[in-house]
Amino acid sequence: MTETEFKTPFGSLMLQRFPARSNDTLRAWDAADELIVSYLHEQELIKGHRRVLVFNDQFGALTTAICHAAIAGSCPMNIDVMTDSYISKMAITENIERNNLDLSQLSLTILDSLSSPTLQYDLIVYKLPRNHTYLADVMSRLRDFVDGNTTIVGGAMVKYLPATVLSLLSNTIGETTTSLAAKKARLVFSSFDGSLTPSTQYQTTYRVNEIDAEL
Repeated sequence: MTETEFKTPFGSLMLQRFPARSNDTLRAWDAADELIVSYLHEQELIKGHRRVLVFNDQFGALTTAICHAAIAGSCPMNIDVMTDSYISKMAITENIERNNLDLSQLSLTILDSLSSPTLQYDLIVYKLPRNHTYLADVMSRLRDFVDGNTTIVGGAMVKYLPATVLSLLSNTIGETTTSLAAKKARLVFSSFDGSLTPSTQYQTTYRVNEIDAEL
């Protein structure tokens, strides 16, 4: 039977992957999600931040936990969730509904990965995507929405965290370090460096004359 109770320092949540399958044995979160949520609790980052970006939240574990913590702590918050996955979007939406979260005191917006954010963020929380070019592109575009006071924390399973990713983040957003491994996962910390001028080579445009469109 699939495990659906996500136990966090903020309280237990019921999470499922999307689409829900009766014979699915995979959880909607992993050890990296657990590490990130525990860190947010230990550092009291929910209380201290009002403008939050959640990036690459696979099935809503991070977004649901942050919303739950903000509501429980009566912390008004603007939360943007950036994803390139329809499955992730639906999982996030359904898991928030599954936990009966009242979002009336929050502003929650789900952005696709081509949208430009409109907030200057206090906190960025992300799961490391497997496509590192995608990561570099998003982080390069987020530079206009962060400053030296922005907390930037990510998480990844160790097997998906090569040293090249740390160099990429250091060259794109700023000095990057990791935590010690726990349950085969690590946290990733970046400090914004305003003096960097990262390459924008990751953005490519194609003209498709047959349908009169630019991709």
